[in-house]
Amino acid sequence: MASPTPADFHNWLPLRLFEKEGNLFLEWIYLWDVRFTKPFFDETLTMCKMADSMKGDEQKGKRITPIDFLSEVAAATEPVAPSLFIFHTSRCGSTLTTQVLSIDNENRVYAEYAVVDAILRASVNGQPIAEERRKAWLKNLVRIMGQQRFAGEKRLIVKLDSWHFGFHSLIRELFPDTPFAILFREPEPILRSNSKLWGMQFIPEIVPPSLFNLEFDPLSQLSLELYADRVLESMYSTIAIIAESDSNTLLLNYSDGILHNLKVICSKLTTDRSFLESDVVKQRLSFHSKRPDENFSEEPSESALRTPSDAYRMYERLLHRLPNL
Repeated sequence: MASPTPADFHNWLPLRLFEKEGNLFLEWIYLWDVRFTKPFFDETLTMCKMADSMKGDEQKGKRITPIDFLSEVAAATEPVAPSLFIFHTSRCGSTLTTQVLSIDNENRVYAEYAVVDAILRASVNGQPIAEERRKAWLKNLVRIMGQQRFAGEKRLIVKLDSWHFGFHSLIRELFPDTPFAILFREPEPILRSNSKLWGMQFIPEIVPPSLFNLEFDPLSQLSLELYADRVLESMYSTIAIIAESDSNTLLLNYSDGILHNLKVICSKLTTDRSFLESDVVKQRLSFHSKRPDENFSEEPSESALRTPSDAYRMYERLLHRLPNL
């Protein structure tokens, strides 16, 4: 059987990036007719794997290519250009926001697609790949992410991981005209929610402290709670810098309400205003972002949690520097 050509990769997407013998490779997955509606993109890919299993691997099989093959597939793709990148501090309504946006069939929404992060942080033998190569790979990947799959798709929306603030300049350089949305929230409820199950961004062994311009000695007595506070302090500081330097950015505070923030985003995307008034959107807003079958209820406040902390003071400083918020 002849090897597939770049044009044969329509409706395929990189599943994972891996290193072998000093080189980087991509494993690809066929998307079948799966729509991207799950809270996190890993769940969507799981649905594609299930479709593979039910329909038989012999129909599509596994494809592995060198990472540079991205450029050839991208060149053969007719994409939807990115309409919005979403940065967030975690536990700030970003998941529910993307869930609502995915209801609109004119939107293609990627929620924390792991291969984006793998390329941003790509390394070989423990050494980071040169930025110019990572930028080229990311630009080609986003083009492939925007491939036309269903009639009527007009927008590509990419929700990044919460530790991607440090890559803001790189992404802005690649996509100078694409609006960015920054979703954030005061630190106390973020830390309280994460203390039940810490997000990757707060575990220094998983997400390097250097991404937050922090140093961390694993032998130190610094608690995970205090480290998380420093991570949030770094995020708020970066948000302030971005807000003052990037005029094509929407700053969306959780305290203003999810619906308000969605209205701001939809206005920027020129979405039909009636969309947010539909019954299906109202129903989705009443359920938990990550558990769509569970009614949502706000967690009670616990004001005794490390207030005022360094993160809280930076959050207050952020609001002071941005009086419009």
